[in-house]
Amino acid sequence: MILYLDTSSSPSYIDEPFSDVVNEWVEEAEIVATCRVAYLEMISVLSRHFKGGDISGTDFRMLVKTFSKEWDNFLVIDFDEVEAGRLARKYWVKGT
Repeated sequence: MILYLDTSSSPSYIDEPFSDVVNEWVEEAEIVATCRVAYLEMISVLSRHFKGGDISGTDFRMLVKTFSKEWDNFLVIDFDEVEAGRLARKYWVKGT
């Protein structure tokens, strides 16, 4: 099975509702795919948790390091940002 995840459902680096379910899907998948922009988004999420006091500096550095190492395990899908913008306008897609 190929499992596509966006940042909001990526393997849990921060414990959130349904993290256990997502982690089970990741374990069962032959391939886990995500979009190239997910790297930036995940580092941003971790940074917000650190700046908000939800995680310590030590945890932040460890989570960034873990995610960065695991990034190589994802099938990373590129995208055409102009085409993505056209589709967002056409289908009224909102950003997170």
